[in-house]
Amino acid sequence: MTSRSRKTTIWERPLRIAILEILEKKGGRITERELINKLMEQYKSVSKHEIYAELMHLEINKLIYVDSSTPSNKVIELLTAKRWFKAMGGTE
Repeated sequence: MTSRSRKTTIWERPLRIAILEILEKKGGRITERELINKLMEQYKSVSKHEIYAELMHLEINKLIYVDSSTPSNKVIELLTAKRWFKAMGGTE
């Protein structure tokens, strides 16, 4: 068995902060493709794997919601009290 070492990239500004700032600027909603393109412009060496890991971290910590009802182009939403209600199935 070979062991895989995880490559850790260190940036001046953490990737998850950049994701939250982009969401704020876009009014709280952005498509996955658009977010990835914006992040790749800002962080030249970022991989999609690193972006998805940060998105998962933010979703687990209830800061964002990823709507995968259209798998080809997911929508990422910044959660506030109202949006959290909607994300959990609320109808308002």
